[in-house]
Amino acid sequence: MNIFVFDLDSTVTKAELLPEIAKAVDMDIDMAHLTQQALDGAVPFEESFRQRFDLLKHVPLNVIRQVADKIAIDENIGKFIREHPMQCVIATGNVDIWVKPITDKLGCRVFASHAEMTASGLPCLVTVLHKRTVMQSLRSELSEDSKIVAIGDSANDIPMFELADYAVAYGGVNEPTDKVKSAAHAFINDSAELVQRLLYFCD
Repeated sequence: MNIFVFDLDSTVTKAELLPEIAKAVDMDIDMAHLTQQALDGAVPFEESFRQRFDLLKHVPLNVIRQVADKIAIDENIGKFIREHPMQCVIATGNVDIWVKPITDKLGCRVFASHAEMTASGLPCLVTVLHKRTVMQSLRSELSEDSKIVAIGDSANDIPMFELADYAVAYGGVNEPTDKVKSAAHAFINDSAELVQRLLYFCD
């Protein structure tokens, strides 16, 4: 069985969650700069993510989940995932308790950074997800003839691309940098075209 590993923000979704949360609480200027640095790979992902997490950790969880629930999922990609839930995986550096309203709508396996709520009511970031580790874990579960197809849009997805049998730099929302494109086998900026390409790998 072949496996499809999707980045979440601006790949499956039509917007980046953290900037949308920041916009809702008037922190969007600081967040925009940090997010762009992460997309471009100007700052290591874990460092950038911890900075963005710290910026938003005082926002009540119910507010974050309200914002997350309103984030649009790409119609074509969402349909593909729901029709192939056993073959699809979400790999996101975002926090599990923040993205839950989105991932619950997809019905597939999810790997994410992990945070826990403390007695003070603030989240504590326990682990930051590294996509290379996800790929290694999936590879160990699969038969030798199974292929892994990776889809993403940013520098954080390059380690995922490097361990995939086939990788797609997807530009439906954000234009991937030249470095991201060169790490992939294909560049696609239309979700209908992307799904047609993925269907080629379906068992």
